[in-house]
Amino acid sequence: MLVEALHVRGSIENLYLYSCSIDDIAALEQCALPHLQLLNLNSIQSIPSLENHTNLEYLYLCGNKIGRVGCQSIAKMLEKDGSRLNYIDLDSNNVGDEGAEILADALKCNTSLQTLDLQGDNDITEKGYREFLKLVNDVSSIERTYYSNHTLKYLMLPESANEAIQEMTKHINCAISVNKRSEGN
Repeated sequence: MLVEALHVRGSIENLYLYSCSIDDIAALEQCALPHLQLLNLNSIQSIPSLENHTNLEYLYLCGNKIGRVGCQSIAKMLEKDGSRLNYIDLDSNNVGDEGAEILADALKCNTSLQTLDLQGDNDITEKGYREFLKLVNDVSSIERTYYSNHTLKYLMLPESANEAIQEMTKHINCAISVNKRSEGN
C-alpha cells in the first residue's frame, strides 16, 4: 500500500523508511520514482533491487545485513552508465570480503561515487582491505596505477587491531587524500 501511494505521488525526492517495522519492501522494485534522489532503508529485512532508480544519489542502508547479494545489486547500480550515486552508507551490513570485492570491482570504472561507508562491518578481513587498496592505488603496473579509482574521496572502513590491515589502511587513506586534493583538477 505504501509503495502504491508513493507511485501515485510520483514526485518523491527523499524516502526514509527508518526503523519502521517493515520487513519487506520488494514492491519498491516495480515502483517508478523518477525523482528519487535519496533513499534511507534502515532495519528492513529484504532490500529490493534498486537498479530502476537511476536518479538515486544518496543511499543509506545501515543495519540491513545485505551481505553478498545486496552488494551485487548495488554493484549493478554503480556499473550503469550515468550512475549518479554519490554517497553509499553500508554501515553494519555483513558485507564481508566477498561484498568488498564486488563493490571494489564495480568502482573500478565508476566516476560518481565519492563516499562509501563500511564502518561497523567487522567481517571485512585483510582480503577485503586489499581489494580496496588495489581499487584506489593499484601499483602492479604504471597503467593500472593511472587507472586506479580517483573519484572516491571518503572510504570509511572498520578499525582493526591487525597490523597488516592498519598498514593497508594507511595506504588507502593516502590514496584517498590524493583524490581529495585533485578534486579541482
